[in-house]
Amino acid sequence: MNSNIMTTNGNQLNAQVDFTFDLLYNELDAIYNYDKESGTSKILVMPEELGEPQKKAKLTDFFADSVGILNSFGINIDVNNIKSNLEKIDFFDKLDVKLAEAFLYVEKGKEATKSEYAFSIAIEKGTEEHTVEGIAFKKLSLNIWNTARKSILEKMDMLNIDEILNNHQ
Repeated sequence: MNSNIMTTNGNQLNAQVDFTFDLLYNELDAIYNYDKESGTSKILVMPEELGEPQKKAKLTDFFADSVGILNSFGINIDVNNIKSNLEKIDFFDKLDVKLAEAFLYVEKGKEATKSEYAFSIAIEKGTEEHTVEGIAFKKLSLNIWNTARKSILEKMDMLNIDEILNNHQ
């Protein structure tokens, strides 16, 4: 963890705190900045390098741990019941899941708060082949974002269908 406190000639206080933490099996870096003059606080959360290989977990464990996080914020869900029910469905226990990418930026000023985010979760087959009605399951990705930062979207492989089609004319 690094922290920097800087002062300028006008005794203006600015502060920054950096820390690293694990979220759903993946290491993320977070930075918090405060600018007293503007009254602005900023938070940035993302991996040190976008596109780094991420750790996988069994889908049932991922759901249980995700629910555990929700429980820690006061949203009461029975983790054991969900995990037990998912384990009864043989298919779910054979899938791996990973938090493929994460990006969060929040800026809160005196006037307004703005936020940007991009998250990608990937569900992949484990070591066994999964076939349903002749369709072999390989990978499912769920991407959710509101950021327009091109570098973030490109590194996270969040694709725009129109751009894909324009590149294949």
